[in-house]
Amino acid sequence: TFVHLVQRYKSSFDTVCKTLLSDVDSLLSNNQTDTTTRPPHQVAVVQATLKKIHKLMENANPKRLFTIVGSTDVLPRLGRLSMVLPSSSLDDEKLIQNILWDGLFHPVHHMDGFRTMSEMKVVPKVEVAAAAEAATVEKDGEKKAKKDEDKKGGNKTCFQAGLFQSVQTLLSSVTASVEDGNGKDDVIATAKLLPGIVHGFFERVQEHTTQSKNGGATTEADAKLQFRFWCHLILPVLEALFSRKHQNGNNDDDVDNALMDAVSQTLGLVLQYDAYLPSYNDPDEEHLTYLQSVADGLVRCVDGSNNNTKTDNDNYALVTSLCNLILLNHRLLHGKLSTVTYYTCACLPQKNQEPNKLLFTIVKTYRELRAIGDFLTATREAFTKTAASQESADTMNNILLCNNVVDSLALAYQSCPSGQLQEMWNFFGGWIVDSISTTPELSFAVQMFIIFVKSIRSDKQNSLGLRGLCEFSMNSSIAKLLDSSDIESSIHMRLGFDLCGWLVELHSRSCFWVDNVSVDGESSFLLTTSKDDKSRLNVLSYLHNTAETAAASEGFSLWKKSFLGAYWQSGGVGTEVDIGVHTSLRGSLQRLALHRIHQLHSMIYYCNLEESDEQDSKDSQSTVLTREAKMLVDFSFYIACSEAIGAAGSETEEGDLALSSASLWIPIAQSLPIWSHYSEHFHSELFLIWFYTSISSANSSRNCSHTSRREYATSIALTRDASFYDNDKIMTPLMHVGVKFATHKSNDDVEASSKALSFISSAPVEFIESSDSTKILAKILDLDVHTTATLRQSQNDQLVKQVLCSTRSILARVLSVAMLPSGFDTSLFAKMTHHLLSSSSDDIGCDMIYLSASSDSINECLSLCIDYYEKDDTLLQDFFSQLSNLIGDGPSSEISSSKAFLLRGVIRKLNALNRHHSLAKRNATNSKSVYDVCTEKVLTIYERTWRGLFRKISKVHSSACVELLLASELLSFHANCAVKNAEAKENVAELFENLANIQDSSPEADMITACNYFLSVMAAAPDYLFECVAQEKVFEQILGAMSSSSSSQTATPLLDAAFCSLIRHTDIDGLNTATTALIKGKSKRQSSVFLVKTF
Repeated sequence: TFVHLVQRYKSSFDTVCKTLLSDVDSLLSNNQTDTTTRPPHQVAVVQATLKKIHKLMENANPKRLFTIVGSTDVLPRLGRLSMVLPSSSLDDEKLIQNILWDGLFHPVHHMDGFRTMSEMKVVPKVEVAAAAEAATVEKDGEKKAKKDEDKKGGNKTCFQAGLFQSVQTLLSSVTASVEDGNGKDDVIATAKLLPGIVHGFFERVQEHTTQSKNGGATTEADAKLQFRFWCHLILPVLEALFSRKHQNGNNDDDVDNALMDAVSQTLGLVLQYDAYLPSYNDPDEEHLTYLQSVADGLVRCVDGSNNNTKTDNDNYALVTSLCNLILLNHRLLHGKLSTVTYYTCACLPQKNQEPNKLLFTIVKTYRELRAIGDFLTATREAFTKTAASQESADTMNNILLCNNVVDSLALAYQSCPSGQLQEMWNFFGGWIVDSISTTPELSFAVQMFIIFVKSIRSDKQNSLGLRGLCEFSMNSSIAKLLDSSDIESSIHMRLGFDLCGWLVELHSRSCFWVDNVSVDGESSFLLTTSKDDKSRLNVLSYLHNTAETAAASEGFSLWKKSFLGAYWQSGGVGTEVDIGVHTSLRGSLQRLALHRIHQLHSMIYYCNLEESDEQDSKDSQSTVLTREAKMLVDFSFYIACSEAIGAAGSETEEGDLALSSASLWIPIAQSLPIWSHYSEHFHSELFLIWFYTSISSANSSRNCSHTSRREYATSIALTRDASFYDNDKIMTPLMHVGVKFATHKSNDDVEASSKALSFISSAPVEFIESSDSTKILAKILDLDVHTTATLRQSQNDQLVKQVLCSTRSILARVLSVAMLPSGFDTSLFAKMTHHLLSSSSDDIGCDMIYLSASSDSINECLSLCIDYYEKDDTLLQDFFSQLSNLIGDGPSSEISSSKAFLLRGVIRKLNALNRHHSLAKRNATNSKSVYDVCTEKVLTIYERTWRGLFRKISKVHSSACVELLLASELLSFHANCAVKNAEAKENVAELFENLANIQDSSPEADMITACNYFLSVMAAAPDYLFECVAQEKVFEQILGAMSSSSSSQTATPLLDAAFCSLIRHTDIDGLNTATTALIKGKSKRQSSVFLVKTF
């Protein structure tokens, strides 16, 4: 009723705002319910009222309109009504926007006044300090009154200044908002409207610019106008916000959040519309000073937030404001960067992306400024300003969880000027030495140093200097970290070995660019103790002793002999191995060993170049180094097996994110190209077990830990690396291990089995068996038989179907390159053919992906039988016997669509082989050739199936497309092999006549494609086709189908091929017939595109 009354209410704009708007606002205020879920009738009341106000604005006086909309009565009421409207409704949001923009910023009546008013000539000052020291509301009011008098003393006063005065008045009650409920509501409602007001002014200025001569680019004068408008409008918000933050006893989260949101959103608009750019002319730095005052005030809010528990919304707005400020000008937060960085890291665990965005923006900005050292200094100062406790270390460690931030840091290190490398290196070295007694800070410093070392790009120019820096760190930072009496439990030792491993890696990369390197003297020197300094631990000796002790233990021998057997016997369940190395040092020593292998790899290469062929290989230096590399490969895998393969893993005891990784398999995967040169089959199989376990753990409910996700990401990265598939030591056992893994997982974890097989079936690698393929084929077949039995028990299990699709794709790939030994067991292929044909034709095989995979494997089995026909003709005979059993014995056998699909694949394969003259092989004991056997069998299939096929095709049903494709292949075989069969020719003519009925009935696209395929394959043998069907009818049918497809803008590659084939194999009379058929078809209004294409 209210909505209808409002629509018919006739009054002036002034009266509606004073009465109707006030009454609706009072009604909503008296019915205080949950504002986020207002009843629909209240929303309808608000919508009707706002629409009425907007409609009456068209006839209102512009000055009076501005005064009313910008008054202290109307602004908060509009703000409260806007909060009633649903946030998801764009029309309602547009309604409030139109009222504000048309009422305050009319392009003709209002905008010129803003340009000429005296307030827009100056930039106000944010009295942060004065507002913070204000003890009473009266004193604050006197200060603002004095400021208003100063403004009135300008050269020109416009009515537009009333907007700033209204906002000033509404927000002046912010200090009393806790006691006065109305004042609090007015503040929140007004603050909610301010972003829309700023947006409207900026948009109107840009519209004016677009209509001017500069083509839409914002001029500097317009940008200054926008910026100063924002300064004056947001000034009361800033002073109110900063004064409230200073008054600890007057904290109301709702008001603070509203004010902070207004600042955040309006700053975003300043950034979006380029209202401020550092390049703009700012002689007295008024704009920069204003923004600096805003930044200083927000940093004080950060200090307050560090001591108080704030809501996510408050953190979101504050973080967004800081992000906008640093994007406007990095100088605004440069002096407070440590405070901002620590606060951002503290906000990172929350479930929003703004802290991550701010941290990434900081790093990206200083990276582009080539001043990443300032960010590093800020991170160190964050520990200085806060107590260097475990809590502060955990907070700063959040940086390492942000992959985009770490990647940006790495890019900064890679692209930094060479002169800054030594400066940053010395910074990290000094940080580590100074914080040696503060473990939490030390751990963070070492991890940041490792990121730096990993990311440095070594080249010809800086390699010599990098080698010197590595040696310097070994004598300073590493010496401090490894100076511990309790080696087994010291955190310093673990950090030292972590850092030492990456220094070795960088040293090896640097030595690559240095000429005339002495292999032993230059490379191994880094890990040994120098003659002048005996206090530092000899890292190389410690590593050798630990590896040799482990290799000499009884547990190591037992592990290498029985680990794989125990794993497979347990059904693919990994077990932990006690290796005798302290838990805290396992990851660090493993990483160090892998980096040492990398170093040895280069050393062995240079030794092989220097050693002569006559030198005894047993005593050569390269042999000694190779023996050491193999020992370290054993040691690295021995450490990796200290936790069960596929275990969720746990973080380090100290709680920090050690870069040695909670997973002991990730370092092995990352260094695969190096250690594989010194590995055995045992290591390759062990690695592939982990590889298949990790790629099978995606989205698994049992494996959702952080470590398992990292392992999955690492294994997926390997699958996308082309060099992974060039590694022969891994590719050779890839299929054997994968099939074995899937077989063991098929009983209790079908999902893991499916993912492993899916990778094998799609991996871009050729599986070449050197001598005997029967073993792997038997394993795959047994898995397929077992999975098929499982599928029959669970009809709707999609995972089991995926396993079957993968096994059959693998079968097809192996059969295509299979090598069979002499005297191989033919029963395997008889069993395979019988199983594939019988299981694929069941009702469970209705899925087209499954049928396609089955058809591919059956066709490859047929190819193998034909390839070995000369040695043993029983394979091909058994294949066709199983195929005959599939279709039955009757002359008019009805076959299902799945059987027709498989038969079509077999006949199509025979047609392809016949075109390539691959059916001419003859058996030594049998005079029949493959061609003779296949022709005989295909004719038998034709006789048994044709009647059933034709009956189903004649029904013009969309499901008959498979039958039509099979009929096309059977008739194509007759045509290509020139089989003299009058009945077949009659069937061709009869089927050809039915095509017109099928196409005219407008069936589905699959049936149209099947019809086009029939025309294409028959046109490939035009002489045979013209014997069956008149030449004129053939051209008319093909051209008619092409014309229909052209009108519907559908591509017809099959029809195009058919038409081209006919033209190539016809004479001048045939061309005349084709042209006549085309001219006769002009009555069908053929398109010009079709005519051009045809000619």
